[in-house]
Amino acid sequence: HDKIEQTRDFQLLCPHHIPYTQIVENNEQNARPLWDELCTPFVAKIPRSSEGRGVFLIDTLTQWRAYCAQSPVLYVQEQLPIDRDLRLVLIGDCVVAGYWRLQGSDGFHNNIAQGGELDFSPLPQKAIDLVESVARHLGINHGGFDVAMVGNHPYLIEYNRLFGNQGLIEQGLCIDELIYAYLLNH
Repeated sequence: HDKIEQTRDFQLLCPHHIPYTQIVENNEQNARPLWDELCTPFVAKIPRSSEGRGVFLIDTLTQWRAYCAQSPVLYVQEQLPIDRDLRLVLIGDCVVAGYWRLQGSDGFHNNIAQGGELDFSPLPQKAIDLVESVARHLGINHGGFDVAMVGNHPYLIEYNRLFGNQGLIEQGLCIDELIYAYLLNH
């Protein structure tokens, strides 16, 4: 699933746990009103991208036009006031591991591939509960969920079927063993 399908699912299941989001056809009739509506800076995404490569912080009309020129769909979100996010790894019906991803030197991306740093501080239970509930409703039994915390409130950013495992390796976890144990029990 791409970011659009995921966001639509999240909007139906837990609308208070996603950032304000607009997804519309990429054309001039939609681009100009979106620019006028959103407060800068805001986040713009290319629906099929990974490792933070298709995620942009838009602060100027020039940046907006550059994004519009390369994305097949206009997918925009409010920028949340965060300097980190969570990667929660779900195997079966529960979160088995997780870690914080601290902002990289660009002051925007938290992805490890974009210079973000790992932090193994305690994980908020509200984020874990949200991920487990959403996964159960969507029938997901494996994935990496990205969650932003604004105060005590979790926001789902996206779900990744394929995800980096550097944070798991640094915690001494072997994802293969966790998957194998789940499969043996189910």
